[in-house]
Amino acid sequence: MKRVTVLALLLASVAAMAPPAFAQLPGETRPPRSYDPVADMQYNAQHWAPSEKVREIQQALRDQGYYNGSLDGVLTPEFRRAIRDFQRAKGLPPTTRLDAATIAALGLPAAGAASPASSSSFGAAPGPSRSSEVQAP
Repeated sequence: MKRVTVLALLLASVAAMAPPAFAQLPGETRPPRSYDPVADMQYNAQHWAPSEKVREIQQALRDQGYYNGSLDGVLTPEFRRAIRDFQRAKGLPPTTRLDAATIAALGLPAAGAASPASSSSFGAAPGPSRSSEVQAP
């Protein structure tokens, strides 16, 4: 009987030191999470998703003889090597990133910039901004 009492006291003392378990009851809100697996999956999907701008840069690097891979718009290791080789040849820091200096050295417009043939800029309202600028037919 003495063993049972000692064992019960030992279990009670261990249980008192353990942190309490918090169960979520129906209807209760969840505590904020520090890791969001859905956002992580979306980031990975977007990170490896093809991009039209990357495809354009792949074509420019292929035209200049630095890239021989497929024009798929994905930042593959082969494409990053081509960027690095191009940057070294042009005297740019070999970052293997598509920074503004690399895009300018390729002769392409910067990301988000309007094309030279376009008369309006990105985000500008289409057409004249004042009614006095409208010409009669």
